[in-house]
Amino acid sequence: MEPEISILRKLLDILGNETRCRILRLVSDHPRFISEISRELEVGQQAILRHLDELENFGLLSSFEEEENEERKRKGRKRKYYEIAPSAQFRMFINIDKDDLIFDLRTPEKTKHLETLDEIEARIEDTKFLRGYPKYEMIQKLIHQVEEEIYYLDEARKEAIILLNKLRHEFE
Repeated sequence: MEPEISILRKLLDILGNETRCRILRLVSDHPRFISEISRELEVGQQAILRHLDELENFGLLSSFEEEENEERKRKGRKRKYYEIAPSAQFRMFINIDKDDLIFDLRTPEKTKHLETLDEIEARIEDTKFLRGYPKYEMIQKLIHQVEEEIYYLDEARKEAIILLNKLRHEFE
C-alpha cells in the first residue's frame, strides 16, 4: 500500500470518530487541559486521554505543560494543555470519482486574481489620506476584497491539485 493511502486511511479513521472530532473543534478555540475537555464533552477523562494520545501521535495535536498557580507550584503539579499542532492546519475537499477511483478536488471555476491583489495593495495607500468613517468604510471594503481573493486563490490551488493528481495517475 502506498504511504499516502496508508496515511489517508489513518486520518479518515481518526476523523471518523465523533469524540475525536469534537475534541479537535474544542481545542481549535484555545488550548485546553484534560479535565476541561472531559467536562465540556461529558466524556470520562481516561477515554479523553486515549483520544488525545491518538490525535497527538498522528500529529494533529500538540501539548505543553504550564504551571497554573502558586498552589500548583508548591505541590509540583503542572497542567498539560492540548492545542491544534501548527503543522496540522489543513483543509480537505475530497470527491472520489467512482469510475477510476481518483481523488479529485473539483472547483467551480479557474481564476486569475494575483493582479487584483496588486490593485488592492495600491488602494491601501489611499486609505492613509482618509479619516473617520470614509477610512473605516474603505478598509472594510478592502478586507472583503482580500477575503474574496483568498477564496479564489484557494479554488485555483485546488484546481492545480486536481491536475497534479491526474498527471500522477497517468504514471500508474
